Amino acid sequence: MKRVLLFILTVFVVGNIFSQEDDYTHWQISLDGGWSYRIAETRDASPEMKSYLKGLKSGYIISGKGVYYFNKFVGAGLNVSVSRYYNEADKITESLKPIFNSFPYTDTFTYFNISNNITISYAAPCVGFRVIATEKHSFLFDASVGVLWYKEKGYANSQAWEKSESTLGIGIGTEYSYSITKNIAVGVKMSLLSGNLTSYTLQMNNGYKQKMNLDSDRYYENLSQFNLSAGVRFNF
Repeated sequence: MKRVLLFILTVFVVGNIFSQEDDYTHWQISLDGGWSYRIAETRDASPEMKSYLKGLKSGYIISGKGVYYFNKFVGAGLNVSVSRYYNEADKITESLKPIFNSFPYTDTFTYFNISNNITISYAAPCVGFRVIATEKHSFLFDASVGVLWYKEKGYANSQAWEKSESTLGIGIGTEYSYSITKNIAVGVKMSLLSGNLTSYTLQMNNGYKQKMNLDSDRYYENLSQFNLSAGVRFNF
């Protein structure tokens, strides 16, 4: 993180050294919303469970970004986002060991009234780059390194639980922006967000709480995601 902050400080200094007095906006505030897809491989499971886990891969994202441009081309700021994923089923038969250690092992296990609600949040300093093609059209790029927060609320077989943890996240994004006026624009954005959990805290509704360490094959705890969104930009 110290290297990231040093890099952003360097960009700030260099940007001010080479800044010009041309007519351009310094600040851009972006608000976007759209589709989010978790790109990690789905773990091995029974066909029913694998289909259910795939249903947890697609969701929505709401994001915001504020960048101060030192000149026409380079800036730095803050990137934040919240993505949500949800799925539910009346009955699923699992052929692998259940996720709860308190359940006895059998060849198969049936989950009734199962649901999962997952939230992945991200906040990070970012470096922004822009290419102003014409007065109306511009292309923007950003890169960031920050913190990912993972929270999952689940329910099955009259048991409720919650998982939570934070980890390092890395994000990159590219977008096209069309200016309606000098201060207002609309745009579309594609972004990638990468991160992986090595552990999480499990909290059961009966008060049981434990730190769970993950094996390398627990792919569904990988937080990496692809996002496609659109929104409005305010320039001033």
